[in-house]
Amino acid sequence: MRGCGLLILACGVVGIIVAMNMDVSVVSGFGRVNNIGLMSERQNYTIIAGFIALGGLLIALMSKKSPIQIGAHGPDDQYRSCPFCAETIKKAAVKCKHCGSDVEPLEASSSGTPAPMVSTGGWTVRYDCGSNSEMDAVRNRIAEMPGVVLPDDGMTVVTGFFAEKEDAKEFRNRYSMKNGANGELYFQPAPTV
Repeated sequence: MRGCGLLILACGVVGIIVAMNMDVSVVSGFGRVNNIGLMSERQNYTIIAGFIALGGLLIALMSKKSPIQIGAHGPDDQYRSCPFCAETIKKAAVKCKHCGSDVEPLEASSSGTPAPMVSTGGWTVRYDCGSNSEMDAVRNRIAEMPGVVLPDDGMTVVTGFFAEKEDAKEFRNRYSMKNGANGELYFQPAPTV
């Protein structure tokens, strides 16, 4: 858009130069005299070209930078995808600027993947199931995320352990967006031997 504005600005400036160089005199019996009609025409062309140049300047100044100029945000950057609308937001954002959803801020180092913390315990995400076939389906979906499936708790599939609560929330949000099921966060102490 900025380039379009600069092009319009250049056309306006060229129009002003052409209008100012118009010949407004005519030959008469007494020599060359200024013609009021031609002077008025030059004035009109100058005003129109001036407004075109002003419009181009405003477009060039008011337009935002295109995504190509901003640059792509890689996974190691300070940006991430919103778990609800998949638009790019900052990792520190608490509210998505695109869909307005409340999101949990992430540290730049948090990955949203389970950490091996069996000896110390940690945060888990629990999914209640109604049947054994549903439990198998949930286990398979968690393994595809990728995630670590812990021993079941009755008819509940448990995944974890996560070092931080934010990591568990991120995993739950990603699973919910992909599979439509909401899990419960739970802090599970280390298993006793």
